[in-house]
Order: sequence, then structure tokens, then C-alpha cells
Amino acid sequence: MEPDVIRDADSPFGPSARADIILRSSDKVDFYALKAFLSYSSSFFDDMFSLPSPESSSDDQLSKGGLPVIEMQEKSRPIRFLLCLCYPNSHLYLDDILEIDDIVQTMFAAEKYAADATGTYLCKKLTQCPEMIQNPLRVFAIAFRFGWDDICRQAAKNTLSKAPDFWPFSNELVYVTGVEMYRLSQYRKKCAERLITSDKLRQLLFDDGRKNYIWWGRENHHWECGQTVSINAFVDANTHLVVQRFNAGWWEQYRDGLLHRLKACPRGTTALDDKLLNNAIQKSKSCPACNTLQCQSDLYNLR
Repeated sequence: MEPDVIRDADSPFGPSARADIILRSSDKVDFYALKAFLSYSSSFFDDMFSLPSPESSSDDQLSKGGLPVIEMQEKSRPIRFLLCLCYPNSHLYLDDILEIDDIVQTMFAAEKYAADATGTYLCKKLTQCPEMIQNPLRVFAIAFRFGWDDICRQAAKNTLSKAPDFWPFSNELVYVTGVEMYRLSQYRKKCAERLITSDKLRQLLFDDGRKNYIWWGRENHHWECGQTVSINAFVDANTHLVVQRFNAGWWEQYRDGLLHRLKACPRGTTALDDKLLNNAIQKSKSCPACNTLQCQSDLYNLR
């Protein structure tokens, strides 16, 4: 079996007359570096370079072109990103670090080599990843692992947009304890309770006798529209007469369906689901009173 081919890293970590150390990744890429920059950014390397060189034969010392070689356990991508964060102005080469796997692996390397100042940059990059919206639970687990509390809170808030049944699996969930998952579920539950019991939502979805929406009025409705209705009566404050009103069957289905979805996804954007609203409009067309532009306009205005 042929040995792995060793290749030099691309700029700015390729062969250089100023380099005094080589970091070799596990996938056999050599990074030409400066001890001064590494020592300044990493207490691990600072301690390493402060130690006296061991007395050994030249055959035991791994070197290349007269420079000592340090073999690293990390692959080339996290090493490159870590070096970019250690070097001045080298962050300009980090445009492609938006992938969440790169952030995680680079942060593990930063922890291992005590490059503490790199965490701020990586934390900011994590908030810009598509997973912050698409898979907030994964971001939550990563942020919890590295102690990024602000991102934990934002990711927890973003989980409100998706029901737990639609949360994709990610390997990073091993970083989260059962206690944290319980706290997350309780947070979601409290958000749902607060939203569903809010005065504003109840005023929109339940008849209090003060609105004139067509689905709460009896006049000119087809008999099928009120076939599965909840009759209620109230005394008009102006006329002092008893007024009977009802919830149209299609309206009750829309309201109950919306409340069910809000429990699973307790966020205002859930009410903007066009599929649920369009189904209600289609069902309302069986009634001449409900099948009006005014009725449809009132439905969309509820959002």
C-alpha cells in the first residue's frame, strides 16, 4: 500500500522563508506557520515552544526543509480555519466557514489548543448558519456544548416554528443532557399556553358579541352552514334584547385546527399558514352568506 502523499497548504500557509514551524494535519497537509503568532493566540503552543528541545538524534526529530514538523490529530480544514483566526488579517480567508461542521470542528481544536480568543468569531458565525432557522435544535445542542448562552436562547426561540415531530436528528444532540431537553420542552409548553390564552388571540377567535364577522351571524346563511354549530346568546348592550349567534361549522374547524397547530408551533407565523386558511375559505363557499368577498377579506385580516 502506497504511503499517503504529503502536500503543502495553500496561501497564506504555504512554504515561506519566514516560517519556523510546520503543522501537519491528519490528512497529510503541511501548514507553514510562525511560532510567534501561535504563541500569542494559544497558551498551549506558548507552553510547548517555551519548553527546551529534547535531546535526541536527528533521526528521531521529524522535520522538513530544516523546519520541525508537529503532527496534528485534526484534519486540514479545522487547522486552516484555526490558523486564520490566530494570524492577523488572515480572517479574510474565512469566507467559506459558514458550514456548521467547520465551526464545530474548529471550535473543538480551539478548545484543545487553548486558543480562547477564537470563540467569539466562531460564535458569531454560528448565528449566521442556515441551520439557525432550518435546524435550531442542532444549533441549540452545539451552543450548549460550548457555553454560548445567548445562542442557546435564540435557538430555543427558533424551535417554536416547528413541531417536535419535524425536528431532524443530528449527532450533536449527544451534547445535550436530559435536563436541558426537559427545560426546552417546558419552555415551549409555556410559550404555547401564553399564546393560546392571550386576550388578543381569544378576541380574534372567539365570539364575544362585539364583532360583526359573517361566520358569527345567523342572517342569510344556508342551513348547512349552521348544521354543526355552537349556539350562544347574549344581551345586546344597546337594545337590551337577547341576540342569538352561532359559529359556522367551517369556522369551528378552522379555529380548532389553528389552535392545535399553535400548541405544536407556538409562534405568530403559524397563523400565516395559507393551507389552513384556504381550506376554511373553500368550505365556506357552500354558504351564500359566507361566500362573499367581505367574508374572505375578514378572514385574511385576522392574520
